[in-house]
Amino acid sequence: MKKKYFLLPLLFLSVSFMAFMAVNYTIDSILQKLQLTGEDAKEYVWNDCSGCYFGYPMPGELKNTSMDERPLIVKAVGEFAKIYTKSDDFKRRYLEHRESSKPNPPQPPESMDEIKRKQKEELKKTIAEMEKSKSNIPASEKAEFEKAIEGLKADMAELDKSGDASDNSEMDQYMKQGYEAEMQDYKEKLQQWEKEYPKEPDMMIKRWLEEFLKVSSDVDFNAELSVDKLGKKRFVNSEYENKPDIWKLCFRSGKKTTEAARTFAEEWLKELK
Repeated sequence: MKKKYFLLPLLFLSVSFMAFMAVNYTIDSILQKLQLTGEDAKEYVWNDCSGCYFGYPMPGELKNTSMDERPLIVKAVGEFAKIYTKSDDFKRRYLEHRESSKPNPPQPPESMDEIKRKQKEELKKTIAEMEKSKSNIPASEKAEFEKAIEGLKADMAELDKSGDASDNSEMDQYMKQGYEAEMQDYKEKLQQWEKEYPKEPDMMIKRWLEEFLKVSSDVDFNAELSVDKLGKKRFVNSEYENKPDIWKLCFRSGKKTTEAARTFAEEWLKELK
């Protein structure tokens, strides 16, 4: 599938579609004009919704849709997105996304006795392997090799000497306290996860729609433009240049298109609530 950003489907045709002669738009005819398959469109809906961002396909030839046609197209695309978000495939992807966002519990700490036992096992294994390969070592290197083996044996003996039972018990208590603190943090994160990712995807869809409504709420459709030295159009009001891309897209789409998208989003939100 070609790499293209997919705008909130309520707007994804808003600035760049060829004029359609028919009034009765269907999603199939729209996708055909976009040179997209239904699977492509579903992928874009999922990516935008799950990421709560906005993108749109922009084939170069789709630029001349009239302002009167755009609200009809917005509605058709919006209905497609709504239907897909109710599908089993969308729910499956949501549950996978939900699970991947779930925090992982901390690992219970090992006792100092267990840690030392494992360290000794590793040392024994290393020493045995070195003893086995000693005969293959050049004579000029054997002294250093023997010295390394003796050093490992000394480390293993030190493990038996280091720390008495009370020291080990105190260290075990410190590690237990650390684990309990990590568990408390994990439980708080788990509660937050359950709140943000309920078993149904409605919350995720609501966040997506609410973000669009928030960003598009104050678009100044009467804003003046100027052309810079490179021939690029820019807002006379420099503050508008720092607005999000979706805000600028709503401006370019026009008031009718944006109002149609906002109306669709508001009605969709009412259904979700």
